Amino acid sequence: DDDAGAFDADDAATDVSFEDILASLRSVCARLMLLALAAGTAICLGFVRFRACLVRAFTSDESVADALLDEKLWTLLAFSQPLNAAVFCLDGLVYAFQDFGFVREAFEVGVGYVFAPTLAWAYGKTPTTLAAVWTAKVALNAWRLVVVGARIA
Repeated sequence: DDDAGAFDADDAATDVSFEDILASLRSVCARLMLLALAAGTAICLGFVRFRACLVRAFTSDESVADALLDEKLWTLLAFSQPLNAAVFCLDGLVYAFQDFGFVREAFEVGVGYVFAPTLAWAYGKTPTTLAAVWTAKVALNAWRLVVVGARIA
């Protein structure tokens, strides 16, 4: 047989079950999430360790630098990095599966029921701080982590 050892796509497709493919996809998703969390944690540690250097690298405006050097704000920014990394990884996965309608609805609900009320709370604080405003963004990302994470799982 001249075709001995040749690749046949029809035969290969019948040898792999749906369950095997699903298990492989879940494994890839889990490894990507692990990498995202590791990267987010590394970025968090970098934010903590190199706070003043990072602020000075991104702005020469003293009022902006003073706002960013605020302990509450910088702690929020630094410790939200693993969350952000996980959410951005999930975004990539849900986009890869082309589930754009779900993303739209999750954002609409998240902005309406999580981000907007948290932002209103932030603007109601006296004085309004950048940390309070960023809290709204972190709340939205926490919402996205739960909702999109449940969709991917």
